[in-house]
Amino acid sequence: MKLSTTKTAKNKPVEVTATVTNAGSMAADDVVQLYLTHPPKAGTQVPLYALKSFKRVNLAPGASTTVKFTLTPEQLALVNAQGQHVQPNGPVTVWVGGSLPSARSLALGAAKPASAVLMVK
Repeated sequence: MKLSTTKTAKNKPVEVTATVTNAGSMAADDVVQLYLTHPPKAGTQVPLYALKSFKRVNLAPGASTTVKFTLTPEQLALVNAQGQHVQPNGPVTVWVGGSLPSARSLALGAAKPASAVLMVK
């Protein structure tokens, strides 16, 4: 997985690309999912993982494709207790994979998602 930049302003979009490969012996569909994780902040509730985008791909056996996402400023925002969108400063972890990037998904046999940290200023 690759980010177009590792540091961005609150009002700038960020491109995320990931290569997906079918390691199996049959053609398959996969849903590539992009999640964000904001660190907890005092007085603010943040989701553990927030699904922001997904794309379905069909791959022949052994084939690979590059999946591209654009993270918009709106997708990087959080919703506060008053229902307003706020753009927090600081690190945001970007995850791309075939399922929720949690220990439970790994325990059930999901592949480990790729991740990168984006600094928002």
